[in-house]
Amino acid sequence: MLEKKYKTENVNAKKFVIGKFLKYVMVDSKTMIKQVEEIQVLIHELHTEGSSINEHFVTTRIFNLMIN
Repeated sequence: MLEKKYKTENVNAKKFVIGKFLKYVMVDSKTMIKQVEEIQVLIHELHTEGSSINEHFVTTRIFNLMIN
């Protein structure tokens, strides 16, 4: 029972971090450096949660954030 509970919590934590990464939006009110640091923290959280996210996808997502 506890094993199922913790697996569910782990999955929810991964989904939360992935959601934050996918919904991240660059804004003019913050410096570019600050926003890049925030993205780096999100990517670190993805790795910490054990999410195996495709490096090409991450790179493309960051690139699209920068140009929009």
